[in-house]
Amino acid sequence: MPQVKPIVKIHCAAAYFVFVSRDINEIAEAFDTSDRTIRRWSEDEEWESALEACGYTGDRSFETQPYRDTERDAGGRFEEARAAYTVAIKEGQPKHRWATIAAEAVGLPRRRVHDWAMKHGWRERQED
Repeated sequence: MPQVKPIVKIHCAAAYFVFVSRDINEIAEAFDTSDRTIRRWSEDEEWESALEACGYTGDRSFETQPYRDTERDAGGRFEEARAAYTVAIKEGQPKHRWATIAAEAVGLPRRRVHDWAMKHGWRERQED
């Protein structure tokens, strides 16, 4: 037997989206379902008709949580690590030691400094 589409729940979730919150996780929690189900409902024509019935004309995408800002979150340690990494490059240290040298200089794990260097392109900036 085919599964019946929960039209009432779709309309209620769309109304929640309009009047309460555009956060998909909050909607899923309120309707005791998964965020994947909410995404599927939002692709249904019933969702669109519910939004139109509520008079909603705004952005129809779900809210996203802000990404972390490494420089802001790490404080001065990020800049100190970048400076130590740059000094290691300029001193002619072996490439495989750059992150270790910078990590020891600022008291951070080597892996974190290595990840920052790769993500923010510290190596490429020095080799230009």
